[in-house]
Amino acid sequence: MRNNSKVNCSFMGIILFLAATFAATAWGQEFRGSVSGRILDASGALVPGVTVVVTNEETNISVQVISNDEGNYTVPYLLPARYTVSTDMPGFKKSVRKGIVVQVRDKLVIDFAIEIGEVTDSVTVAADTPLLRVGDANLGQVVDRHFLDKMPLAGLSPLGLADMSPGVIGGGGGVTSNTQNDLSIGGGGGQDRGNDVTVDGVPNVAPRQRGLAVTIPMADAVQEFRVQTTLFDASNGRSNGGVLAVSTRGGTNQIHGTAYGFLRNRALDANSWTNNKLGLGKPPIHYNAWGGTVGGPIVLPFYDGRDKTFFFFGYETTSNARSITRQARVPTELERIGDFSQTLPAKGSKAFQIFDPYTTVLNSKGSYVSRDAFAGNIIPASKLSPVGLAVLEQLPLPNLDIPAQINRANWGANSTQSVETDNWVARVTHNSIQ
Repeated sequence: MRNNSKVNCSFMGIILFLAATFAATAWGQEFRGSVSGRILDASGALVPGVTVVVTNEETNISVQVISNDEGNYTVPYLLPARYTVSTDMPGFKKSVRKGIVVQVRDKLVIDFAIEIGEVTDSVTVAADTPLLRVGDANLGQVVDRHFLDKMPLAGLSPLGLADMSPGVIGGGGGVTSNTQNDLSIGGGGGQDRGNDVTVDGVPNVAPRQRGLAVTIPMADAVQEFRVQTTLFDASNGRSNGGVLAVSTRGGTNQIHGTAYGFLRNRALDANSWTNNKLGLGKPPIHYNAWGGTVGGPIVLPFYDGRDKTFFFFGYETTSNARSITRQARVPTELERIGDFSQTLPAKGSKAFQIFDPYTTVLNSKGSYVSRDAFAGNIIPASKLSPVGLAVLEQLPLPNLDIPAQINRANWGANSTQSVETDNWVARVTHNSIQ
């Protein structure tokens, strides 16, 4: 017997418009990073009034600030990317540091020691991102494109790599399930799903659903995500576990894209151990996932968005026909006509006795005293309910060659549950600071 059921999964989509470089306070939880530090001269004195420019190396978008009277500067709201940081001050050489990687919720501290000289002179350093975090006390780890591109993803969900972080157990169910946030983050002391999940700073947990993630973008549309285990600030107060901050990819000055496909088919699979034991054939399992992304500058006949306006679009569709092997105890042909003479008890091999409930005798206190047994463990046809007989006709007959025994499965079958999802991401990034 084969039962075919189909579940249409809710349409999953995210529209992330204008998630950009506006120098204003963002609504929701801030997912962007910042760079701050001090400007010193050769003698170690603080230098105010220095122009600090932070430039995204992929989009050429720049943000400019001036160090204050104490020589300190801060550049907030930086999207995850690789940056060049430079200083400019009359009477001092230009100092440039390239290859500074800003990740999700990073607070990098980069100090400069500028030298006296002509502005036309420059000192360029291809510097690594500081390994020691002194801007905050958050504990966690970032999973970036390097890992998302090279590591296998079970279920195609990017959160499947969350357990790379220390203290994280479990990890991200498939994209066709609601278990992507079933993670136990030890540092926060929470249980599965007791985590706060954001996508580009937008809360992404369904209320009153025990931490159910509403939707997670496809892996190729994720720039990186940070797993914060503990010591996060009050903006993440809704979590009794950890925090998962996802940042989506954006366009750059270069057109880039991806295309991928994943196929799992019955012809390529082996049968399961349970099916072999029950004598069942391979179920019709089919798992297909296809998708692609594209991003770049918005260039139109009347508008050139290079260095200013960018787009990114991704789409993924999945179809997952899941095999479900079912076992059950169903009435035998004799039991359907009231004959339990061949039925064995749940334990042991001795015959058991069934009784007529209509002959029950109670004492004055309402306690059970006795009732009459059915002769030969056979219920007379006159006492069988027509409604009960009609219900029994809807149940399958045993198909496993085993003795009739209470609580012992005598029927097995394969069924298929088909889950289909569509996941799409659209994002426009615009720089309003020129």
